[in-house]
Amino acid sequence: LHRVLADLAHGLALPETSQIWDPILDGCLDLPTCESDATPTIMRLFQYEPNSGLADRHTDIGLLTLCVTQGSGLQVRTCEENEWVWRDVQGPTLLIGGALRKLVGNRVRAGVHQVVANPEGRSSAIFALRPSLRNRVDLEKFGGGVKVGVREFWKDVKSGRYNVNAPKDMRERQKQDMKKKGGQF
Repeated sequence: LHRVLADLAHGLALPETSQIWDPILDGCLDLPTCESDATPTIMRLFQYEPNSGLADRHTDIGLLTLCVTQGSGLQVRTCEENEWVWRDVQGPTLLIGGALRKLVGNRVRAGVHQVVANPEGRSSAIFALRPSLRNRVDLEKFGGGVKVGVREFWKDVKSGRYNVNAPKDMRERQKQDMKKKGGQF
C-alpha cells in the first residue's frame, strides 16, 4: 500500500514523492506492541453466514482499504460506457478512502462500495490504512488545502459518519442521529 501511495504521489506531482507519506504512515504498517503504540489503522477478518454481513453504499474513511474476499457480496460502483453500475468483486480489491480524497483536494475519487446478500456466505480480510496520529505533519503539501494538524483532520474526516459494520438496529439509530445533526450518510 505504501508503494500505491508513492505512485499516487508521483501521479499527482506531490513533493518528495518517495517520502511524503512516511510521517503520516508512522506505525501504520506494523503491529503495535501495546495499546499506546496503536494507530487508527485496522485489520479485520470476517466470516459471514449466508445472507449476512450487509453494508449500505459507502466510502471508507481512511487512506486506502485492501479487501480480500472469498465469495460474492462485495460490490464496487464503477463507470462503464458512461453509466454507473455495481460490479461484484472477489479476491483482492483496493479502495481509495475519504481521507485520501480530501487530503489531495478531490483529485482522486473515493471507492464507493456496498455489501449485498450472498446465499452461500463469504469471508473477508480487510486492511484499512488510516493516518497515524503520532507526528506533526504539514498536510498542506498534499495539495488539498488542509490547514489543520493530523488529529484535527482525522476527527473531521470521521465526523458525520455512521458505522456501516454495526448491527442493523444500531446502524439505523446512528443514521437517525446523523439526520438530526445534519450529517452525511
